[in-house]
Amino acid sequence: RFTPFLETNRGCPFTCTFCHTGADYFNKISMFSLERLTEEIAYHRAPGVDIFGVKMLAPVLLAFGTEEQKRRYLPPIGRGEMCWAQGFSEPNAGTDLANLQTRGVEDGDDFVVTGQKIWSSGSHFANWYHVLVRTDPTAPKHRGISYLAMQIKDDKGNQMPGVTLRPLYDMLGRRRWNEVFMDEVRVPKSHMIGEKNRGWYAAMTALNFERTGIES
Repeated sequence: RFTPFLETNRGCPFTCTFCHTGADYFNKISMFSLERLTEEIAYHRAPGVDIFGVKMLAPVLLAFGTEEQKRRYLPPIGRGEMCWAQGFSEPNAGTDLANLQTRGVEDGDDFVVTGQKIWSSGSHFANWYHVLVRTDPTAPKHRGISYLAMQIKDDKGNQMPGVTLRPLYDMLGRRRWNEVFMDEVRVPKSHMIGEKNRGWYAAMTALNFERTGIES
């Protein structure tokens, strides 16, 4: 469990509408003060925050998410009850991220996701995954991409059907990353963040917030 931001309703980085703190995210906690907090956590080797949820996905939800998505995800992210991983990079889509080939095919009320991600930090700890998929393979590569919230573990900690993790280790033998394979994983369309085929813009917002990670 990651350090909660919501301890007796103090220090929540999200809007008061969803976390009942009576303060606005961007006014109460500036990015500078958030970085000072996370730098101190890292310096003292204290239990950290879920950066993929708190620092990357939450701002994207505030900017692009539906009201239902904000109510569903922001409070548990703030309380440290949801652990997220990021599914962007692929074997042939690293620096050229827009070259990603993981497919999201519409089928009724779902997207059926098939493909592979790589260098997914801490995804063996995560139960949710924010992931980029190609929903229009005929569009120019920066278009035709959609941004999905995908559950990768159930409430008992078991991997969801169709999701397979292959560990990747650092030079000290520590499991830091994973390859994540998705084989016809069904994701409800209600889990799409932002507009279909315009996920690139939401993803750039997430990466802008990731770049503030001076403590790492």
